Amino acid sequence: MSDPNNSVPILPLLDHGFAIARIEYRLTTESDLFNSVRFPAQIHDVKGAVRFLRANAENYNIDPERFAAVGSSAGGHLAALLGVSANHPQLEGNTGGNLNQPSNVQAVVDLFGPSNLLTMGGWHDQPDSPESRLIDWDLGDLKHNLENPNPPYPLIATITRDASPVYHVDPTDPPFFIAHGTADTTVPYTQSTELNDALVAANVPVDFHTVNDDRHTIMDMPLEAVFDFITTTLAPQALPIPADANLDGKVDLLDLSILASNFGVTGSIPEPASATLISLGLLATRRRRSA
Repeated sequence: MSDPNNSVPILPLLDHGFAIARIEYRLTTESDLFNSVRFPAQIHDVKGAVRFLRANAENYNIDPERFAAVGSSAGGHLAALLGVSANHPQLEGNTGGNLNQPSNVQAVVDLFGPSNLLTMGGWHDQPDSPESRLIDWDLGDLKHNLENPNPPYPLIATITRDASPVYHVDPTDPPFFIAHGTADTTVPYTQSTELNDALVAANVPVDFHTVNDDRHTIMDMPLEAVFDFITTTLAPQALPIPADANLDGKVDLLDLSILASNFGVTGSIPEPASATLISLGLLATRRRRSA
């Protein structure tokens, strides 16, 4: 159900105190005559998974306050949308329950994901494109009727904007890492520049990497920079050393014992021992070819 060639290789972070949850979501290719998997089904699935992880944080020994969403291509699109939609209840859904839990994340890694369905252009506007399937309508036709007040155009326009991360950016969004190749002919490079510009305008921290001449592949992405971003952004605030850990007005062996139990031998990440990386999607957006 996903393209292994575009999976973000984040498994090495398991050795640094992170937990990784790979989320699957409903695909538009699963639609049939009786069941349309139209947006927002995909983001509802993702948010339901985040709420589930938070509701079970104690069971999995993870820190519910340190989640990162990581994805490439379609997964990058959903990671970005997850990051910017915490204050948009229309995208929450009720998939999986746990509605008492928030679905926000504290960091986002978006590798060459779409950010604005209305500006992708080219073959993406064709009636059989992945974007048209996502909104269950001919995207090219919609773009010619954005100001048409007659049904169903207002509803389809709202769905399309809801599916586009750039329309949800606000100053409360978490830090972003974005990388995109300039030679990408599947998802235009301008999709990432548009998202970067929106984040910068909203004063959201963003680390934007341009990969010259790279196409729609994970192979040449700056993965070391991805790891640095994740570990730095999700790093806990360490107590100063020496420190009065139990706030009794003095630093003694009891304080050292508390610090040791919290930080372990290596002193890298306090208990609960794991931040959580949510690995998303990874389904490459491809043009449907005629026989």
